[in-house]
Amino acid sequence: MPTAKPYSLRNRLIWRITLFMFVALSVLSVALVLLFDSYIERRFDRTLTNQLHSLLAAAQFEPNGELILNGTPSTARFQEPLSGWYWQVIHQQQVKYQSPSLYADAPAPLLDEINLPQLSFMALEGPTGLPLRAAVQRVHFHSQDQYVFVVASGPVADIQRDVIQFASRLIGAFALLGLILGLILRWQLKQLLQPVRSLQQGIKAIRDGSQESLTLTLPSELTEVQTELNHLLQNNKEILERARLQASNLAHALKNPISVLKNHASNLPPADARIVLEQADKLSQSTHTHLARARLAGSFEKLSARTNVADTLSELVFSLELLYKPRGLKMSFACHPNLVFSGDPHDLDEVLGNLMDNACKWAHSQVKFSAAQIERGIEITIEDDGPGIPEEQRQAVFSPGKRLDETTQGTGLGLPIVQDIVLLYGGNIRLQDSSLAASGLCIVLHLPGTLAAMD
Repeated sequence: MPTAKPYSLRNRLIWRITLFMFVALSVLSVALVLLFDSYIERRFDRTLTNQLHSLLAAAQFEPNGELILNGTPSTARFQEPLSGWYWQVIHQQQVKYQSPSLYADAPAPLLDEINLPQLSFMALEGPTGLPLRAAVQRVHFHSQDQYVFVVASGPVADIQRDVIQFASRLIGAFALLGLILGLILRWQLKQLLQPVRSLQQGIKAIRDGSQESLTLTLPSELTEVQTELNHLLQNNKEILERARLQASNLAHALKNPISVLKNHASNLPPADARIVLEQADKLSQSTHTHLARARLAGSFEKLSARTNVADTLSELVFSLELLYKPRGLKMSFACHPNLVFSGDPHDLDEVLGNLMDNACKWAHSQVKFSAAQIERGIEITIEDDGPGIPEEQRQAVFSPGKRLDETTQGTGLGLPIVQDIVLLYGGNIRLQDSSLAASGLCIVLHLPGTLAAMD
C-alpha cells in the first residue's frame, strides 16, 4: 500500500487563508463598487433633479398664454456644446427653451412628451448617439391649464468613469492590503509554528544523543504532547529492558543443560553421541545468537549515545597490532578526530572489532581502515589484501552459523551479529573488492553519525 505523501501544515494554512482573503476581498470589492455605483447614480440624479426643479421654478405663463423663463438657471456643465449635459423645456410638442449645450437653429425634443406627473429617470440617446440618463417630468400649471414637459440629462459615461476610477483605486488599495496581510500571516505562522520546530529539534536532539528527554517550554496545546512523548520514551525503555533481561535469563538458563548434554554425550554410542553433540552445538549457537540480539534489540541508549569513531578505531588498531605483531601486518587508519557515531560505544566496538579482526586474520600483509562523513551519516571502510570472498558467496557470510572456511575456529556468528547491529541502527553493510589487492575484500559500513562541532 503506497504511503501518503506528507504535506506541509504551514503551506496548507497559507494557501487556505490566502484563498479566504482573496475571496473575501473580492466579494468586498464587488460590494463596495456596487455601493459606490449606486451612490454615484443617486448623486447624478440629484444634479439632474436640481436642474429640473430650477427650470420649473423659473417657468411661468404670460396672460396671453405664452411660456417664459425668468432667467435661465444653468451650471457650467450645461454650457459646453454637445457635452451630454442638456435640458429642455417643451410646451405643446415644441422646444421652447434648451441649454446652450444643445445649439441648433431648429431644436428637436430629446424625448417625446409623455404623461409623467411624477419625477422619473430613464435612459435615452443624445443627438450625437451618446447614451444619456435623463430626469423628466410633466407639470400641470393650473392657472393656465397648461402642461409643461421638462427634461434634464447627463452622459452615462460620467457615472462609469467615476465608478472605474473608484474601482481601480479600490483594487490597488486591497492589493496592497492583501500583500500586507500576507506578510503578517507568514510572520504569524512562523511564530505560531516555532514551538513545533522546537519540539522537532528536541526529538532530533534525543536521537543525536545530546539529551534523553524533552524539557521544552511549550504552549498548553503542545505540553501534553511533550509529556506523552516522554512517557512513551520511558515506557519503551522499561519494556525493552525487561524483554532484554528475560531473553538474557532464558539464554543463561539454557547454558547449563547444554553443557550437561555435551558432557554426557561421551557415554553414548558414537552415532548417538554425534547426533547429540550436533544438536547441542545448534542450541549453543542459537543461545549465543539470541543472547547477543537481546542485548542489542531496543537498546535505549542508542537514541542518546554518541561515540567518537577515531578513538574506537585507535584503540582497536592498537590491540590488533599487539595481537598480530608476529605476522608483521601493516595497519593504517584515517578518520577525522571529531567524527561521531550516533549510538552505543559497545555496539561500535562489537561491529568494528569483529570486522577488523576478520580482516587481520585473512590479510597477507596489510589492512586499511578509514572513516568519513557522508550525506546521511558516516561511512567506515575496512580493506585487506587477503584471499577475499567470491562475489556469489558474499551474502552467505551473514547467515548464522555459516562459515566459508570450516578449518578455522569460530561459531560463524560474528558477521550475522554485526549485521543485526548495523540494521538496528538503520545502517547497511556491503562487501566489495578491495583496492589493496586484486583478490582482497573491502567491507563498507553506513551508520548514523555526524561531524561534531569543536568544543
